Parts: sequence; C-alpha cells; structure tokens
Amino acid sequence: VGNAVVRNRLRRQIRHAAVQLEQANVFESAPYLVIVHPPAVGCSMKELRGNLQEALSKQVVLSKQTGTGTSDSSPEPDRFER
Repeated sequence: VGNAVVRNRLRRQIRHAAVQLEQANVFESAPYLVIVHPPAVGCSMKELRGNLQEALSKQVVLSKQTGTGTSDSSPEPDRFER
C-alpha cells in the first residue's frame, strides 16, 4: 500500500478509527489483525471508520483448538484468541 509514509499514515488513521469505535462500544478491546488494500489510500477518515466497523461486524475469531488428540502436552500459544 504505497511507501512508508503512506503506510504509516494509514496505520495512524486506522488506529484512530479503532479507538473511536472502541469508545463508542462498537467492539471490545482485543488484538485484531487489519489488512489494508491499496484503495484505502484514497478513503476519507469517515470511510475508513465505516469500513472498519463493517469489517468488525463480520469478524472471524480464530482460537486454538483443544483436544486435538495429539500426544504433545504443550499447548500452542494463544496468538489467535481474543
């Protein structure tokens, strides 16, 4: 999505939109992975916030599987749990 300046600007805008949505209790505070595509460069802050809210409403929660039947007693890290 462009050079470092563009990527960092988008990162700041998305982080700000996430804070606004969190304060409005649209979603709970947790680690999220947000993938931004090139068309996001031309979006206004209002569009980014709306798109983020829509994406969060359709979120897929990945969590570790338990009881997989393997003999390994050490669980995987909780990197996908929220």
